[in-house]
Amino acid sequence: MYRLLLISMSLLLASALVGQNIEFERPLDALRSKTVSYPAGSLASTSPLSGGGLNLNMDPSASAQLVIARPNDWDGTSTIQVSILFNGNQNPNGSVRFMLRPRMIIPGQGFVEADGITGTSALLNVPNERNTNTIMIPANRINPNAPWWNLVMIPDVSSSTYNGVVTIKSVSITYEALR
Repeated sequence: MYRLLLISMSLLLASALVGQNIEFERPLDALRSKTVSYPAGSLASTSPLSGGGLNLNMDPSASAQLVIARPNDWDGTSTIQVSILFNGNQNPNGSVRFMLRPRMIIPGQGFVEADGITGTSALLNVPNERNTNTIMIPANRINPNAPWWNLVMIPDVSSSTYNGVVTIKSVSITYEALR
């Protein structure tokens, strides 16, 4: 940080000496991106919660839900990135992929069931290896007027080769925030 400050001050001094203005350009996305993480204990599920997280069978009937208030500073037009941090518990050597159903809740109107969105696939090679699935929710799948989001995570068994129990440690959302 001090090195960057020293370089910036040197450039400003140099520009003053030659009578030129130097503008520093930074991508706006880097300044506005915001990530919020939720521990496994904040997920709703019929699966058991242990000291290590939420134990979820790789089964299409298993699910975990994250119900949150829409971030007040979300810009309303950008893609939402959902990341699921997890580990496998049994024999590894398989791939894990989650599907996400983004439900938008408007009180008094219920929610609209959403089609599933799949994301990245992650390989588990050793017992208790941590890995992440990332799922992108396009802005056109999000009702900007819905004050609540219900993000339903379901094991995508059709494209996963791991068939044991995974432990979800945390779920994060990354979005573009208004300044």
